[in-house]
Amino acid sequence: MLETILAVTVAVVGLIPAIVKLVTAIVEAKKSKKNNRQLCEFGYFRIK
Repeated sequence: MLETILAVTVAVVGLIPAIVKLVTAIVEAKKSKKNNRQLCEFGYFRIK
C-alpha cells in the first residue's frame, strides 16, 4: 500500500512542471489571440 502511494506521489510531482508549462502556454495564447495557434503548438512541443 505504501509503495503505491509513493509511486503515485512521485508520478504527480513529475507531472507538475509539464502541467505548469501547458497552463502557461494556454494563458499566453488567450492573452494574444494573434499568436494563439503558434503558442499552443510551442507549448505542446515543449512538453513532449
